[in-house]
Amino acid sequence: ELDVDVEQLRWSHNTIFDHFGRDDDAPGLSVFETVVQLLLGQISPGDLPAIEVTQRGSQLYSLSNRRLFVLKTYQQIRQRYDASLEPLKVTVKLSPKCSCSPAI
Repeated sequence: ELDVDVEQLRWSHNTIFDHFGRDDDAPGLSVFETVVQLLLGQISPGDLPAIEVTQRGSQLYSLSNRRLFVLKTYQQIRQRYDASLEPLKVTVKLSPKCSCSPAI
C-alpha cells in the first residue's frame, strides 16, 4: 500500500453505479451520501477502504471507481471553499490484475 494524491489516479471505466454494493434489492449507500458524510465530518477519507489500482506505464488506474469519484468530488468541494488546502492523499493498493479499458 502507498499514499498518493487523489488527482493522480485515473478512471478505469467511463461510468459508475451511483450506489455501493451489488445487491439490487438492497443497494448500499449512495456515492453522494458518502460525499456528504465526508463533508460533515461524520467519516474521514481514511475510513474508506484503500483504492485498488493497477499500473500501466507510469499511470495508476483505479479499480475502485465509486470510491475514487467520492474522494475526487470531496476534494473538489473542499478546494472550492479553501484553495490553500493540501492535496488529498489516499491509500492505494497495487493490484496485478486489470480487467479494465482505461477511460479517456
